[in-house]
Parts: sequence; C-alpha cells; structure tokens
Amino acid sequence: MNIERKDLENAQVELTITVDEKRVEEAKKAAARKLAREVKIPGFRPGKAPYHIVVQRVGEAAVLEEALETLVPKVVEEAIEQEGIEPWSYRYIDLNVESLSPLTIKAIVPLPPKVELGDLSSIEIEQEDIEVTEDEINAVLENLREQRAMLMPTTGPAEYGDVATIDLVGTLVSGETVLELKGHEVELQPMFEEEEETSEIAVAGEEEKPQPKPDIMRELKGMVLNQTKEFTLTYPEDWPDDRIAGRTVMYKATLLDLKRRVLPELDDELAQAVGDFETIEDLRNQVRENLYEEARQAARSRLVEQVLDKVAEVSTIVYPPAMVEAVIDSRLHELEHQLQVYGLNLEQYLQLLNKTLDDLREEYREAAEKDLRRELVLYEYAKERNIEIEQDEYQKEASMALTNLLQSGADPSVLQDENLAREIARGLYQRKALNKLVAEVTGQPEEPLFPKELEEAWARAEAEEAEGGEETEADEETANEADAENEAAEQPEAEASEDETPAESDA
Repeated sequence: MNIERKDLENAQVELTITVDEKRVEEAKKAAARKLAREVKIPGFRPGKAPYHIVVQRVGEAAVLEEALETLVPKVVEEAIEQEGIEPWSYRYIDLNVESLSPLTIKAIVPLPPKVELGDLSSIEIEQEDIEVTEDEINAVLENLREQRAMLMPTTGPAEYGDVATIDLVGTLVSGETVLELKGHEVELQPMFEEEEETSEIAVAGEEEKPQPKPDIMRELKGMVLNQTKEFTLTYPEDWPDDRIAGRTVMYKATLLDLKRRVLPELDDELAQAVGDFETIEDLRNQVRENLYEEARQAARSRLVEQVLDKVAEVSTIVYPPAMVEAVIDSRLHELEHQLQVYGLNLEQYLQLLNKTLDDLREEYREAAEKDLRRELVLYEYAKERNIEIEQDEYQKEASMALTNLLQSGADPSVLQDENLAREIARGLYQRKALNKLVAEVTGQPEEPLFPKELEEAWARAEAEEAEGGEETEADEETANEADAENEAAEQPEAEASEDETPAESDA
C-alpha cells in the first residue's frame, strides 16, 4: 500500500492511497465467498461455489462492489493510523475511488478544529438601556381586559368586533344560489386589510377604476337587530371561488341576534380577578416587573450573541468544512422530528416549499457557520479558564431539569436515558462558561447560574435538612454523578468520535 499525503487548508488532510493488486484480489475472493452464502447457486452448498462460478452467477461488477465496500474503509483506516492522523470524525471522511487499476483511493480527512483566542480586552460592547414604557404596561392591561370581556346583547348598530347571528342567502342573476346560511354565528371583522380594500373592477360602459373589494362583513356592519338588508357585490375575475369570480351576487341578510364585547373596568376588582392582587396598582407594578424581566432577558440574549461574535472576530478559528455539514445535518434531523408532529416527512415538506434538499442546506449554511464559530470560541475560553462544574451546581441543575421534564408531561422513563445526565452537564457547562465570558468582556457582574427564587428555596431546604441531621442517599448519588459528567461536559461538541458527532446535535 502506497500513501501520498497532502495537508490542505481548513484543517483537512488529503490521502491518496494505492492498494496492491494482490490485496484487491484477496478482497474479491472474500466477497465472492460472502455472496456465495447469500445467493443460491444450483449444484453447490451455500458458500461452497468456486470463485469463477460466483462471478458467472452474479457478475464481476457485483463481486468488485462487494469487495470495495469492505476493503476501502479498512484501507483508509490503516492509512490514517500509519500517518498518525487523529480525525475529527470518521463519519465525515470524504472517500472517492479514483481508479480501479491499480485501486487508488482519495480520502479527505477532517482534522480537529484549532482556536486561538484573541485579545478579549480589546473588545468593545455597546450596552442596551432597558426601559419599560407606560404604553407597554397599558397594552398588557388592555389585553387582560380583552381576555375577560363578556358578550352582552345589543340592538346595534352592528360594529366590527360584535358577534352576529344571521341568515344569509346569495344568488346569481340566473337565480342560482351560491350561498345559504341559517342561524350562522360570526364575529364581524373586515375581510381585507385597509390597503387591500380596493381593486380594479370593470364596470360596463366605464373605464376600469378602483372599486371597493367585495366584503360581506362591511355590508353587515351598521345593521340593527331583526333588520333585513339586500345588497349586491361584484367580484373580480381573479376571485378564488370560481362560481362567483367575475360575477355579481345579490345577497339578502337578516340580523337575528347581536352581542357586543363589554370590557371590565380597569379597577381593583379586575386586579383581584386576575390574581393575588389587592389593587389595580399592585397589578400594574407586577406587569411592570414582568415586562422588565422579559426585556432584560431579551437584551441578555442579544448581548451573549454579540459577545460571542466579537470574540470570534478577534480570534483565529480553523475548522474543517465537514463540521458545518454536521451542524446542517443536525438541523435537518431536528426538522424531521418537528415535521412528524404534522404527519409530514422531509421530502413532502420540500415539495410544499418547491425546494430541493440542497436548497434547504444552503439556507441553513450561514447560520450553521455562525453557530459553529460561537461554539468553538466558547469551549476554547472554557478550556483556557479551567471552568469546571461543581458537585452542588450539577445537583441543582439536575433537579431543575428533571422537574421541568416531569412538569412538561414527559414520560418518566426519559429519566433513565443514559444521555440525559450528559446533556444536563453540557448545558450547565456552556451556561457557566458564557456567564464568565460575558462578564469578562463587558465588565458587568457575572450572571447567576440559577434564578434567585430557586437559590432561596434550595437554601431553605438545606437549612431544614441540616436541622434534621440527615443527608439522603439520593443527594449523595446525584452529587457523585457530577464527577463523572464533568469530564464529558468539558468536551466541546466539535470533538467528535466515530459513532457520534456532538456538533451535529447541539452546535
């Protein structure tokens, strides 16, 4: 076996491997024996037919294909070991048979990524001011009023937002009935947005000019209880209902019942109905706090992304293109799971979008590259700063994660998943590294790992446990798991093995 090595850019090695003819022949004979066991050959017991008989039966090409299927990966693995190469992933090695005589294989081997962090002190981040306006608070309070609105009978005139019960009949000039509703309940809302309310409709003897689009709701608006109204609507040629497209329909509507939404007053009674509030001012203060926390978390997410992107900009990052493909593969895998909820597979989804799989992969590529670069600098930072998970941190994270899983209705058997502990540890490791990185770059205080209310609850529980003088076996077991998971969590998702490429699942 002859090996030619060429180091490529972007953390890749190209191996050109020429295989001895003798070894190819041995592989073909082994393949023929395998095929002889699988294919029924008259006059011979399974696996006992001579080589030339097997070739006559299945063909030279089938024997060669079977031989190469086993030989090529084995030869490439031997070449990688001989050259002292440590691939990032065996799964993403690009193999091509360049020639059959002699057998020549070209392998592009992805190498582990290399990251050199830049000067973090040179990074400047613009901080966001978090503000909650009175308009935002009033909008939430108005929404609470809308949620508790009551439908009250009214005689009209009907307004948008009212709930009407109607009889409605629509007929063409020919007398054909195209619509008939009896006792039909409908909420009155305009059928078109304001900018869509007009269309070009030809009127006999006149030039085309903007006309109101046909809207039954607009005609019902203004009616009073028990009123019967007749009106006509002319529909444009491109109307989606072929029965009435380009035609005039005569309608007869009778308003049988009308209800109007009545909003509760914005007072203490509403506050008490919403929750544990004494006054409307208490409710308003809680809304303000909630909006502030939402805005703070949104600003925090943007800040984290900005910090990671800035760190990536000042750092030197080299990774094989296969890592991006792995991230895209992971995105597609996630998409397939989401589509199953709607009874679709990926092929059907692509047909609906009128796109190819390559189109979708290209759409994912930019975001995949950005996410990968963020991940690589984060794990390099964590490695250089010797970030580790403490036992009590893992215990708290596991407790929080398991509680969330059970509250979401997850099957309790998920708790037995051997990958769950690894995922819990990895999520905690990433969050801890992110908090320290953001604090170092921005000069802000480090974000706490856990919510304040949970920390307080855990502190109370620990105090009660200390008073009792007992330490449960469950606590000891969970704490001990942290040691086992700490090492796994510290492995960046970019460090893939032959069986699993973590970057595929989380990058």
